[in-house]
Amino acid sequence: MSRSTRLLSIYTRLIHYQNINKSQLSTEFGVSERTVKRDIREIRNYLYDSQEFLDKKDITFDYTTQVYRIPKEFEMNIKKQDLEALLLLLNISNIPVWKDTIIFLKSLVLEYFVQDKTHLFNLINHLEVKHYEIDSSNLLVLQKAVNTSQFIRITTRNYDSISMLPTKLTLYKHEVGLFYRNGQSEKFIPLDQIKDIKLINEKVASYTNEIVLQTRENILLELKKLYPINVIKQIGEDYIVELDIPDTEALHLCITHTTNIKLLGPQYLVKKLKKHLLNMLNLYMID
Repeated sequence: MSRSTRLLSIYTRLIHYQNINKSQLSTEFGVSERTVKRDIREIRNYLYDSQEFLDKKDITFDYTTQVYRIPKEFEMNIKKQDLEALLLLLNISNIPVWKDTIIFLKSLVLEYFVQDKTHLFNLINHLEVKHYEIDSSNLLVLQKAVNTSQFIRITTRNYDSISMLPTKLTLYKHEVGLFYRNGQSEKFIPLDQIKDIKLINEKVASYTNEIVLQTRENILLELKKLYPINVIKQIGEDYIVELDIPDTEALHLCITHTTNIKLLGPQYLVKKLKKHLLNMLNLYMID
């Protein structure tokens, strides 16, 4: 590599606020660390004397990490460990993400952690990518509708139009989706089946779906981390509680904690749970 090409490469990285490790650069360009130091000094002099920048930019050197960089005027305190932990949690939870999310995460790596690009890109590439018709801004509109109990009209990928009251955005059975009320029935639709969302000004009375459970204190403490709960009364070591959650989520909760949670109401849901448990019993009792 010619000296001019080497200088241009270093200069470009620096003005894009990338960290430059002296030893790594020496290996990459096949020159001595002294040569790298001399190149940096020449670029520093150019930046200071140049009229290209309104403010004088200086190149700093961290003796601990052996890294050259141009400090940003407004420095964001982003640590590699924080991004790494986020990527790890996304991988563990298997939450399907937008392709744009992958691009955004990689841009963070290139701007702040280019020296760890290979490792962090490997974590990002292991994330599950799913095609969603709606973009992230529509997702925020959807969450706002949930928070404010505002009716929406969605168009599905099959071009069906549905007016609904959205109640919760969640990860359910490994699918990001929406619980909603349509009339008096409660349903779930995966997010990747939604093509378009429109807010509608229909005025309706707010709907609550009160579920009554009997549970132990340790489970109650866990439930309080997830939902607003009204404790009705205590009977011995058990608590009778009331919470507002979708029917499907209540059934999933009771089945998951079969020996620790008893569904008391509403009765139509109790009957539905009993039918499900009887079907399971019949399935496993058959030889």
